[in-house]
Amino acid sequence: MHRPPVLLIALLALSGAGSALPGQLGLRGLYRVVDARTPPPGALSSSIWFLYQTAAVRDSVAYIPPFQPEIDTVLAIEDTEHYADASVQFGVGIDENFEAAITLSGQASAWQYDQTPPRGNQLGMLDAVWGFTDVTLAGKYSRLLQEDMTYGGLLWLSIPTGPAFADTAADYDGYWYAGDIMHEVRRPYIGTGGVGFGIAGLFTYESPYGDALGNLGVSNYRQEVQDPVLGTMRRTDTALDFAAGYQYRTDFALLYTELAMKAFLGRGDDPGYHMPAWFMLGIRAYQRSGAWLDLAVQLGLTSHDRDECNPYETGWMAVPKGVPGTIGVLLSLGWDSGMAAQTGGRGNLGGLVLNASTGEPLSATVSFPGSSVESVESDPVTGFYRVDAPEGVHIVSAAAEGFRTVVASVAVPADGPASLDFRLQPAAPQTGTVTGVVTDGDTGMPLVATISAEGSGVSVTSGPDGRFSMDLPGGAWTLRVTAEGHNQSMVQVQVAPGGSTPVSSSLTAALVSGQVMSFANIYFDSGSATIKTESYSVLDGIADLLIANSSARIEVSGHTDSQGSESSNQSLSERRAAAVKDYLVRRGVPASMLTVVGYGETRPVATNDTADGRARNRRIEFRVL
Repeated sequence: MHRPPVLLIALLALSGAGSALPGQLGLRGLYRVVDARTPPPGALSSSIWFLYQTAAVRDSVAYIPPFQPEIDTVLAIEDTEHYADASVQFGVGIDENFEAAITLSGQASAWQYDQTPPRGNQLGMLDAVWGFTDVTLAGKYSRLLQEDMTYGGLLWLSIPTGPAFADTAADYDGYWYAGDIMHEVRRPYIGTGGVGFGIAGLFTYESPYGDALGNLGVSNYRQEVQDPVLGTMRRTDTALDFAAGYQYRTDFALLYTELAMKAFLGRGDDPGYHMPAWFMLGIRAYQRSGAWLDLAVQLGLTSHDRDECNPYETGWMAVPKGVPGTIGVLLSLGWDSGMAAQTGGRGNLGGLVLNASTGEPLSATVSFPGSSVESVESDPVTGFYRVDAPEGVHIVSAAAEGFRTVVASVAVPADGPASLDFRLQPAAPQTGTVTGVVTDGDTGMPLVATISAEGSGVSVTSGPDGRFSMDLPGGAWTLRVTAEGHNQSMVQVQVAPGGSTPVSSSLTAALVSGQVMSFANIYFDSGSATIKTESYSVLDGIADLLIANSSARIEVSGHTDSQGSESSNQSLSERRAAAVKDYLVRRGVPASMLTVVGYGETRPVATNDTADGRARNRRIEFRVL
């Protein structure tokens, strides 16, 4: 079993500010390490990456050429493995917290044979395969932890564009025949032939000496390969992913280094394959136009023995993407609109927005009046803000609800940071006092009630004398007045800042089950269900009472005297009760709370032998169910 060696990296501490450009997934970062920070909203990037890796394979082989048994010799040979990765990427900054990218990738693997005579007379030069591998979609969420620390999350999905062993291949003329898989090499497959996905946590720390980046996550790969001997080979692998990097920015380039490794779970017995690791050292040159060039050297930290990794012998498939070559060179070209400088250069501005009274951070809008620089929001937890801005002097304002706006000027240098903190003073309170008394609408007695200002969170309770007092910001408010056994009341009030506004509220008693209200002064045209106009005021008052008790259920019943036939009186009582219901519904009473019944002459409350008694029997009653 082989283990990656431990590598100690000494870096010279220099002063400067960091800047991240697209990496392997098309997201801002180094090559394998993703930066937790996001580009400016709307920033676009495109890039082309090419990574070449190689490894020498030394061996001693007994060589007996076909048809020449007289040649029997042991040769010291050095074959060479070659690997190439190419990708095209496009990225976009969605807003201050999100970034997305898409990547199209391809790979090639080749085995070059040592041509030491007499081997070179009988064996060809090269076996190779190549092809497109996958399309990868990646997204990143970022959030500021404090002024110099950013954390975030990464999610990616890889979709294969073809089988893991490509149909396109050079004419095999060495160890392998056409259609064979070069199982013994570091990366025998082209891609994985299956879907892969992963998630990771991201962290970036900024300092005067450069930026430190860290990623920790988990990934999952499905591999499917058609082997001419073993048939269909399938395997699902889960890996723990770790990557760390450091970057330092100069006036013309970004210097960086990174270390990355994968620990494939369940492969502890797989010789030399369960923990591939890479180390990279690079430089990224850029221009103010947004164009950049990346050049890096990669070292593979995982040893490899081809005799221990043949699946015909071990039963193990190669790890997804293979293990690294001994050494490699990375070259990439790209353009990033977030780097494109405006006239005179471009820098960045950052700082804190704080409550001047308490020192606590504030969520505020930091804007640039008269400038094309977009406004940003300071973080509500830390108060920190940061924004890219053209070189020069800017007028900057910070505004937060309930605080006085502050305006200041600041000079932003080209290719450098500027700092500007804001301390906002609380705005002078603009409140007034509301005073009043709550009484019973029937008796005029004071009530102990709860008075709440809708939408303010302010609530008080009146005393035994019914009086209350409350402070509210100036403006129009709706007061909700409630007391036990009474219907609530809504009172509109206009609060004058710095003054006192008197109000009063009378609450009607709530209806109770079984309660009956009888009205003999609801008049109809003789012998009909047409309500006379002089009864409207009575019905209007009843409507207000019922609306205040909208949760109650009411029976509206019609009653007549005994004049006329019993059947005609029954019909008349039903029609008059229905007419009353229709009127009340038009006045806003919910139809669902009213039921209608007619009792005709069957329930007299007085004698029908006198005119006065018959008038009392002709009535409308409301009974609470």
